[in-house]
Amino acid sequence: MNSKKIILLFVLCIAGCSNSNDKNKESVMNCKLQTKFNIMDVESNSKIYYVGDKAIKNLKNETVTFYKSKDVTNEEMTAFIEEYVETLKKQKASTIDLDGVTMNFTVDESVITIKGEIDYTKIDVDKMKETDPNIKDLLTDNKISVSKLKSSSEALGSVCSDLEGVK
Repeated sequence: MNSKKIILLFVLCIAGCSNSNDKNKESVMNCKLQTKFNIMDVESNSKIYYVGDKAIKNLKNETVTFYKSKDVTNEEMTAFIEEYVETLKKQKASTIDLDGVTMNFTVDESVITIKGEIDYTKIDVDKMKETDPNIKDLLTDNKISVSKLKSSSEALGSVCSDLEGVK
């Protein structure tokens, strides 16, 4: 009878130890968004690296493709693309002084490609709150919560799923 208790205790210990290691294991979640509008399609893909509920890094690639519509003249389309690019320039300028945040974009006629990276281990959360006051909704203990980040992304229409074995 004692040997059964020892075996059970051993099995429980192994199970408990393996669960605690999983909490410290880096995982990757992918959030994908595809949206169609009257004159453009947006495809966004974010790989979010995390440990437990703490986000470590977010790599984002986004492609915005503008296309002709019978409802929009060429001049209106050109003006819309220029306005979109100006908005991106302002966003990029607002991140220049933030450690751990990079953003770049390219424009190729009617396609804009945006690449961004946030290294949450390097950012000054208080400084980021000044740039984006809504960031407070994603915080737990002044760290970016991956569960809140996922909920926020899904509320905007993204489909998020964990990726196994991807680094």
